[in-house]
Amino acid sequence: MNDALVIGTISLAAILFGFIRRYKSYFLAGIGTILLNIYMNTKSLWGYLPWWLYLIIGGLLLISIASYFEWKKQKENRTSKEILEKNKQRFMKWFHQWK
Repeated sequence: MNDALVIGTISLAAILFGFIRRYKSYFLAGIGTILLNIYMNTKSLWGYLPWWLYLIIGGLLLISIASYFEWKKQKENRTSKEILEKNKQRFMKWFHQWK
């Protein structure tokens, strides 16, 4: 338990440092470490959920993501192609930053 708390605290510090200083590597490493820590500490509990609960959780997650993107598309009053092109340009700009 102490190991989980120490790793979680260091990961939260890395996330906050990366967010404030805008270092993506610290931010992503902190998030990845926390997710891995949560998974490893709750791995034994995952087998006790019924199969239909996994479907409900996955469905709610997909519906919420789709709803958010539809809301964003209507808010900006753009077509899907324009949004895809804008996201592609933003990704390419982000990618070229890390070269």
